[in-house]
Amino acid sequence: MKATRIRIRTVGTLFLASWAASVAASEATIEIVAAGRMTPLLRELAARYQESHPAVTIDVRSGDAAAGFSAMCAGKAEIVGLTNPAAKEELRKVRFSMQKSLQGFPIAADAVVLVVHPKNPVSSLTYDQIRGVFTDRTTMWKELGATMDPVPDHNHKPDCVLVHPREAFIKCHTPTDEAGLLSVLALQVLGAKGLTYGRQRHNTPGGVVSAVEADQLAIGVTCFSAAGNAKVLPISESADGQPVVPTPETIRSRNYPLTHYLYLYFAGQPTGAAREFLAYVLGPEGQQIVHEHAISVLPPAPTAPQD
Repeated sequence: MKATRIRIRTVGTLFLASWAASVAASEATIEIVAAGRMTPLLRELAARYQESHPAVTIDVRSGDAAAGFSAMCAGKAEIVGLTNPAAKEELRKVRFSMQKSLQGFPIAADAVVLVVHPKNPVSSLTYDQIRGVFTDRTTMWKELGATMDPVPDHNHKPDCVLVHPREAFIKCHTPTDEAGLLSVLALQVLGAKGLTYGRQRHNTPGGVVSAVEADQLAIGVTCFSAAGNAKVLPISESADGQPVVPTPETIRSRNYPLTHYLYLYFAGQPTGAAREFLAYVLGPEGQQIVHEHAISVLPPAPTAPQD
């Protein structure tokens, strides 16, 4: 009888140990640093994922690329979310610190767009015209061939003086650099010239759109997913090129020239809970959430890496 009790205890102990190991294996915490517009998107993805995976905790905190990769190298972040490809120095930093190659996975596409007031007569812009506007070489709407109607100058309240069409100066609006849009514009259009210092800066792409919708003399840089009711201008790379209207289709196909991807970065190939989260993001449910944020999904969605 005594031997039987010992055996029962042994079997029970083994069962409890196995159960505890199984619970520990299913529980996980994923630390993510997200830059700019990736923060709200990844927080929504994380919240939805945790609803069906209660044992997984996903912490998404905001930070730029430098902060994200510093956290990754310090073992405080498994994933870094960026609105642009990682810089070469970040690739080298991870390789040197962690002896691993940085792996980036595009989870969505978006685009830099130029927006104006709905009553603005400009129909499209070329790369050279964009360079002129945002480097102070072009300062008046008439230089872009636009005949502006007289508009109220609300800077002179309460008289609200009318601005004559010939005096219609261009008012530039951009988001802060954190949004990741200005680096795309600089890389693909402006080059080393840099942006005008006279532009008005806004904390979000949506703030740019609100300012443009309220001012007939304004032009703004924003993202396709935040364009709202502003007039979005077709873009051509040259004067003799065909202007392309940004739409989900032209962005997905990359026919629209200022398309860019949103990325999740890992040190080496993702494994464990991080890999499963990536598979969710790239799967049908995750891509539907991406679509709910009005960011063009990638068709077809890339397959998550296999162990």
